[in-house]
Amino acid sequence: MIVSSTVFTVFFRHRVRRMGHWPFVLVAVAMHLAAYVLVLINVPADAPLGVTYDDALLIVPSSKAVALTASTLLGLGGGLIDTQTLTMLASVYKHRAPQVHTHMHMKNLVISDGDF
Repeated sequence: MIVSSTVFTVFFRHRVRRMGHWPFVLVAVAMHLAAYVLVLINVPADAPLGVTYDDALLIVPSSKAVALTASTLLGLGGGLIDTQTLTMLASVYKHRAPQVHTHMHMKNLVISDGDF
């Protein structure tokens, strides 16, 4: 998410100023929905949490490429929505911008620590 936040900040800064934050938030939501659909499509037939059968309701065979695409979409969407949330909060609380940035960075550290 750090890489995607940096990329979106560097390359799309001028478009955000012109278009506003909400179109980018909607793009992030669409990325997350597409990733969740890909994850559901890619569930293997021999999933470890219960009895499954080879002729289960698989739409496509499980694939590493689909799993990597879903994880990339989740990372990009998460970075995009995190960046937009930070800029929205910083614009609302202009007099407390350093506290907002500190709060968001600490939140990201706690979330990344929880992932491990």
